[in-house]
Amino acid sequence: MFFSFLLFSFTFMYLSPYLAVMGTLKGVVASGLAFWGLFLLTAPVLGRAAGGYICPLGGLQDSLHTGMEKPIARVRYLKVVKWAIWALWMLAIILAARASGGWRRFDLLFGNETGLPPYHAQAYVIMFGFMLATALPAMFLGQRGFCHYFCFFAPLNILGAKVGRALRLPMLPVAATGREDCKSCHLCARACPMSLPVQDMVRSGTLRHDECIACGACSTVCRPGATSYGFTRG
Repeated sequence: MFFSFLLFSFTFMYLSPYLAVMGTLKGVVASGLAFWGLFLLTAPVLGRAAGGYICPLGGLQDSLHTGMEKPIARVRYLKVVKWAIWALWMLAIILAARASGGWRRFDLLFGNETGLPPYHAQAYVIMFGFMLATALPAMFLGQRGFCHYFCFFAPLNILGAKVGRALRLPMLPVAATGREDCKSCHLCARACPMSLPVQDMVRSGTLRHDECIACGACSTVCRPGATSYGFTRG
């Protein structure tokens, strides 16, 4: 995760949701659209694992909280924000596709013809804007605050994971395999970067949760073995 964050200055143009829309306006499947499309297509099997392993913005948030615990603040009305932003982004892509008559070609270097930095000034403004928008919720709302409330890529994984569960595909997220072994030590809940009530979830018999990023931290620290990490169905 940290390595992914260090590479963000090289990769952010390839992940750009802005270029996904602008490319669509010109009938081009840009790298951003291709990447986030792959994000959605892999979610029925991997869930939100990308957020636990390769997301540079997740790496930024984890870096801010290294060596300290700051559980997420529960703010009910913020839960709809990421969905609202996602819906607007999806609408922008749909309208752009309609205006351009659809996608006619791939160009993974669209808006980034050289393929490498330095980029133009506008690109850096967007990059630092994303970093600031990510850091502020993490600082003031708690660990992974951006992931919880503002990440408009998360709905792609959440919806994809729901499809995977409905089809009973083998999925990666952690499973509660030995709830009778739980010793109520709370280590799993403290280790969870998403501040989920892992212990309560283990006792209920399932660790399925829309906010789980399948990082496996809870399974790593669970000494009695009440959780396991691997592919399960349903």
